[in-house]
Parts: sequence; C-alpha cells; structure tokens
Amino acid sequence: MNMRVLILLCIALISGVACAWIVFMVLQPKDSQLVYQESNTPLPPLPCSLNASVCTITYQDSVISIESSMRPIQAMRPVTFFIKGFSNLSDDLVLKVYGLNMEMGTIITQATKEGDTYQATINLGTCSLQTMRYRLALYEGAKPLGAFIDFDVEQ
Repeated sequence: MNMRVLILLCIALISGVACAWIVFMVLQPKDSQLVYQESNTPLPPLPCSLNASVCTITYQDSVISIESSMRPIQAMRPVTFFIKGFSNLSDDLVLKVYGLNMEMGTIITQATKEGDTYQATINLGTCSLQTMRYRLALYEGAKPLGAFIDFDVEQ
C-alpha cells in the first residue's frame, strides 16, 4: 500500500512539473511589440530631435507638434512635453513613455489641457547606456492613437 502511494505521488509530482513547464515556457505569450537592441549597437538617426527643436507628427488629417521644455532632455530632471494640433480629441490625453533600447518600465501620465495645448511633466530614469532612446506614445484614455515620437537622452 505504501509503495503504491509513493508511486502515485511521484507520478503526480512529475505531471505537475511538466504542466508548469508547458504553461510557463510554451503557452506564455511573447511580447512581439518591443524588440530591444543590443546596448552596443549604434542607434539609427531620428527623423527629428526633440533635443534640438519642435517636432511634428501626422495623426489622421492633423499635424501634431511636440515640444520639450528642456533642451537637451536630461535624465533625473523634470521635463514637460507640450503637444498641439489635436482638433477632435477629448481632454483625456495620456502619455506613455518607455525605453526602446533598454527596458526601463513605462511612465504613464495624464496631460492637462490649457487652450489648444496639452502638457505633461515626467521625470525620466537614468540607465547605464550612453544613449537611451525613449518612445512617447499618445493615448486617448486607454485607447492608443497610433501617434508617437522617439527621442534620445544622452548620459
């Protein structure tokens, strides 16, 4: 009787480990949206630098301008982003900022509207890379607008 219980416990343990491996290794969804570059790989040039000027992006039929309060943008110092050009957008503009060449988490902040300008202030983290590339993505509440701009922060 004890041998039968021991064999059943071993089978149950092996089955549990196999099921856990299948769940965590095989069925785990892969994050296909972000592919981080190797830290020693040179970054391709940006079409516009928020460190140098106001940048524009196209959203639907509108030209959206994005400007930073600090040039150059620096880590560990508050920076305010000013966004103009949305014509049919509610007051629920959300900015999500995340790293493209290193996982730094996601900064999510609600923009405030003053006249025709949205603004939001964030504090970017520092990292070990010489150049950290971030993406500022725009959302209406939880809905992604598909509008974003990339910018670099130098150490």
